[in-house]
Amino acid sequence: MSVARSTLFFLFALLLCFPALLSAKPSDSSTSKSSTTQSGIYKWKDENGVVHFTTEKPFKEAKPADLPELMHGEVKIVKQVRTSCKNHGGIDCQAGPDTDGSAICRDGFRKADTRYRLSCNSPKLSISHVTDLTPNGLFSVIVRNEKSVMAHKPVVYYRPGNGKEFQLRGPDKIEPFGLAEFFFEPKDVDAPVVKATLAELDLKCSNCS
Repeated sequence: MSVARSTLFFLFALLLCFPALLSAKPSDSSTSKSSTTQSGIYKWKDENGVVHFTTEKPFKEAKPADLPELMHGEVKIVKQVRTSCKNHGGIDCQAGPDTDGSAICRDGFRKADTRYRLSCNSPKLSISHVTDLTPNGLFSVIVRNEKSVMAHKPVVYYRPGNGKEFQLRGPDKIEPFGLAEFFFEPKDVDAPVVKATLAELDLKCSNCS
């Protein structure tokens, strides 16, 4: 009977102490020791006084390094949408650069990201069309200026497979976004009487890059 009373008394005392045990917190020293050990970084000095850090304990006396707590944060990356003059009639190089160095569009739009210096420093010429030969062996080449910068002293060279070079006759400038026609006249008896291919034609101008 006494054994049963002792057991009941022990259980009753345990119930009274259980909430206090749950609310108990570890001491600051034990928490600090645990977090430092979990970092896995050790600090030690060699015989020359040089401080070393390592993730492996080099010897028994090495102490865990007292490192600051790492801070974590969220970084939100904002997607940037670049705006060009593509939907605004192209770049108006004749208008000059905007106050921030960007290009001004042909419809007056001023919020494009395109840099004036990179887009308006020189014209860009391309061959738009090569006509068929006439009975006399003549043909012409239509050249387009794709930039809003005037092309000065444009030249079209015709280099057929026989190794010779012929310069076509044409204007001395091409307006911004303009077209110009250059003519080939077979004055040289060695000129082939065949239609020129794009690979045999070359474009140049004095201010082309």
